Amino acid sequence: MRFFVVCPGGLEVPLAQELAVIAQRPDSKALGAWVIDPTPTSPTGGVGLAAPISAAMALNLHSRIASRVLLQMAQAPYRQEEDLYKLASGLAW
Repeated sequence: MRFFVVCPGGLEVPLAQELAVIAQRPDSKALGAWVIDPTPTSPTGGVGLAAPISAAMALNLHSRIASRVLLQMAQAPYRQEEDLYKLASGLAW
């Protein structure tokens, strides 16, 4: 699953480092493989990663920098609000 871990702007590098440490914990390794996106070079407000759904719980429990762990539900190009509405309404909520 894809996640975006939100942090205050400018803390992306420390967050990426913290995610790497959390991913190496024995209890986190037992959850499955984590793939952390490259650290952003400009403020993005967070760091992306691919990991099992249980990783979200581990991040919420262990991260001191992250403010939220967002699950990516879908991905598609868009040009206007209607495109986002169609994408969201097509999801099996």
